[in-house]
Amino acid sequence: MKLYLLVVLSFSLLYCNTYTVKGAIIQNNQNLLKRYIKKVDVNWEDMNGHSFLYDAINQGNTEIVNLLIENQVDIHSQDRIGNSALHLASCFGHKEIVISLIKAGASVNERNSFGFSPLICAAHNGHTEIVKTLLQHGANIDEKDKEGSNSLLYASTMGRPEVTKILIEKKANLNLFDKYTWNALTIAIDKDRLEIAKLLIDAKIDLEAKDEDGLTALIDASKKNKTDFIQLLVSGGADLNTKDKDGMTPLMYAAKKNQTQAIEILLKAKANPEIKDIYGRTALIIATQEGHLESIKTLLSFSIDINAKDNYGMTALMYSIYKDHNSATEYLIETNANLFARNYKDTSALDFAIGKKNDKIVELLRKKMALLQKMKQK
Repeated sequence: MKLYLLVVLSFSLLYCNTYTVKGAIIQNNQNLLKRYIKKVDVNWEDMNGHSFLYDAINQGNTEIVNLLIENQVDIHSQDRIGNSALHLASCFGHKEIVISLIKAGASVNERNSFGFSPLICAAHNGHTEIVKTLLQHGANIDEKDKEGSNSLLYASTMGRPEVTKILIEKKANLNLFDKYTWNALTIAIDKDRLEIAKLLIDAKIDLEAKDEDGLTALIDASKKNKTDFIQLLVSGGADLNTKDKDGMTPLMYAAKKNQTQAIEILLKAKANPEIKDIYGRTALIIATQEGHLESIKTLLSFSIDINAKDNYGMTALMYSIYKDHNSATEYLIETNANLFARNYKDTSALDFAIGKKNDKIVELLRKKMALLQKMKQK
């Protein structure tokens, strides 16, 4: 019985001492901590996996961290998701603690359960001074996590231009992709990080790098109607006529999305409007298929072939009738589209209109065709 009571008493004292130490850390009471630190397991963790060192780092108290280090705390221990003390200090933005941990032998390239290094943590959260410190002490600048992302990609994702500048200055590889084939530039476009995109372009990131679908940064910007990025990429020398795996160009995507401003930017920069995709479609045919009258007008304000045919011999006019886009049809007729052209099945625009029972367009075509025939006879 006495032994049992002694064990209970010892456990109670240890429990009390442990929480006294924990309280001293949270309250930044160094004197109390010094009195009790020798009476506890310095590497004790609570039910959440939080150690004394975790609490000290969370508080941002360098003196207490140093005191724990002096008392042989395990700086390499990891929490339940694999974060080391250096991960935590880097994430929380405590530069002096980062320096103390590195001096004590913490690994700057240790990875947590997600593959995050301390550098990735610091870059993600925008802690520029810690990024510098970690790099000065040998952190791998291009280290990737389990998703294939790295410090530069996270800086782009989170909108950290100052971190991006540091990483560029320290010669980070600008052209790495994550496992989803995103790179720093396409992420910047997606997240509307214009300043970061400028930094990357100025640093000569590869503007023609393609993702798994064959999209370059310019195609991506055109698909998403990011006109500021389109202008930036055009000014930076991006290939205006690059194609994705379906043969689609930036101009085609702008036409498909009815983005007239993007169309103007690209055509003024001398994008080729006569390029065809794998189906033989031009930007005009694509705009017509979608019924985008404003895009049709914008395209035709430049010198382009109104009568171009796709792989089936279909013209823009034929598609406008087939798709019941009457406004587009009327405009194409007014703009002197070839009314007599036939596709590879020998079907004309008039045949399509008759087949669709579109009396208004049938009448319009017949009148215009009769007028043209009359003029030809003269």
